[in-house]
Amino acid sequence: MRLSILVPLFLTVAASVPRAMADPAAEITSFSLFKEVDMKKLAKGEVLSASSATMRFARGLAVETLFILPMPLAKANDAQQKWDGTRHSELKIYQHVDLPRHPSAQDFQKIATATHNRSVDKFAAATEKLNPERPELQMSAAEAKNASSPGKFEAGGKGISPGVAAFWSGLLHTRASAFASGGLGGQPAYLTRSGAIRPADDAAALLRERGAIHKQFSSLASTMTGGGGGAPFYELFDVEGRAAVSLGATFSRTAGESIQSGTVQYYSSDGFLVMLTFMQMWPVQIDGKAATLVWRSDMISSSQLGELHGIERSGSSVAMRKEIQKNIAAMVKDISSQR
Repeated sequence: MRLSILVPLFLTVAASVPRAMADPAAEITSFSLFKEVDMKKLAKGEVLSASSATMRFARGLAVETLFILPMPLAKANDAQQKWDGTRHSELKIYQHVDLPRHPSAQDFQKIATATHNRSVDKFAAATEKLNPERPELQMSAAEAKNASSPGKFEAGGKGISPGVAAFWSGLLHTRASAFASGGLGGQPAYLTRSGAIRPADDAAALLRERGAIHKQFSSLASTMTGGGGGAPFYELFDVEGRAAVSLGATFSRTAGESIQSGTVQYYSSDGFLVMLTFMQMWPVQIDGKAATLVWRSDMISSSQLGELHGIERSGSSVAMRKEIQKNIAAMVKDISSQR
């Protein structure tokens, strides 16, 4: 899920679609970038996407998507929560590990068994050679200092050594524990070239940029950033040829006849600083059969984005949109086969 131009969308409701379907469409247009919802395209399995102009928040970027899951709401919600992206090699998600709400250090030890490939080798090498003054991987000043202590890692070798695994297991455990007890506010600041960046500040900036979405998901957003509860996890995935680790938690609630869910990824060693994903799902009918209409928004903050302007920034937006569409297409294909 690591992730333009707003594509014009036209509201076209087929005769076979009941009038009740207009309600979700109207709700979507009230808070999202989608001002019209093309049910014909969605019913055919297309994933529609949209993004807005550059944010005032220089490190921010957001993409919204719409798609249909051909099954009832409850089943679609359950299938999305259980979907495993590691089965798709093209997504380059090497590990996804669900965690208990209050994890121990042992819950992160699977990182030592990570797939051996060039991406993981580069991640291990970057850890071993980390400069505490200008860390190549994203972490706090204290974490960088800890990584650079003498004798911390074994010299040479390929893959994730015991020392590298122990370092990342400890870092992830400490951050996950801090989130469980204090939410985003308990996360230490990243050490970056432009100074210290706190995950809580970037999450707040993203939500300010998308005020209508924040209002739509106000209760859920508060829970997501407050810490505790939810379904925590960590991932090992590829970012432009080098592996990275991230921490996150997923939350959900009912909202009338729909279901809302939100995922906050509050730490990543590369690729992004914070990622917020909001989804809302409505029961609909497609050709007389129960289906689920899904709206999704992915918001990220990234140090690299803050340095891009003009065409380069537009290119990043397009790349993010394509990456998200690829992830969703893989998920929809898997879930649809479960009917």
